[in-house]
Amino acid sequence: MSTMASHVGVRSRQITSVSTLLAILSLGLGIAVSVMALSETRNFVASALLMLTALLIGIQGIRTDCGWNAAMRCSGTTSADAPTLAAHTAGILLGALTTATLIWSIGRIVSLPLTIVAGSLLLFGALRVLRPNTLAPWGWKVRRHWESWGSVQYMFVFGFCIGLGFLTTMASPVFIGLLLYSSSASLATASAIFVWFGIGRLTTTWVIARRDSQSGAHVSRTADWVQLKVKYLGVLEGAAVLAASISLIVHL
Repeated sequence: MSTMASHVGVRSRQITSVSTLLAILSLGLGIAVSVMALSETRNFVASALLMLTALLIGIQGIRTDCGWNAAMRCSGTTSADAPTLAAHTAGILLGALTTATLIWSIGRIVSLPLTIVAGSLLLFGALRVLRPNTLAPWGWKVRRHWESWGSVQYMFVFGFCIGLGFLTTMASPVFIGLLLYSSSASLATASAIFVWFGIGRLTTTWVIARRDSQSGAHVSRTADWVQLKVKYLGVLEGAAVLAASISLIVHL
């Protein structure tokens, strides 16, 4: 019994240390990109609110099938170690930055009027306030047989896929509005928005990994507990994007 308790204690300290370090590094990246973006944006309030919106959408990613399964697989007793957590973190952030670059590049070719962008955000925000728990009705699922690559490689690819934001099920239709806004924003602003989305995605996984390692509870119960806690964030997300859309409309 003492040997088992000692093993749980060592694992708990390892997961806590790794999760904390990854969180600090990720937040540092988010803050650095945000400072760069907000220093050059024409609408500080709207950009800051949409970064907050992206963070909230990312946190709600645990409510999707892929988000729940990614947290389960990354936090489970068989794969929760430093290399796996680090690989998953890198995969999500790389996926988020890939989407930012892709959407920004498309925006250089097809430029949307700011009136359309502001109007779409207003519409999506209103819908989100009225239906705060709605998921987008589509989504590709990461292939389970890829697990044969090994936990580190698999969780990196899993992270990249959900970090893209649009490949798997979207936690909120408002994500489409973020894509539209990012196509008309600077690369720094687009990167900041999607990095915060990635950090939101990662936050629930870090919490689940730490809580599970400390309590010794089965990871599915921990993931279900976190999933239940974030279901009320939809209203706050809707309010944030509505405020951002109003700010954009005022500054047209």
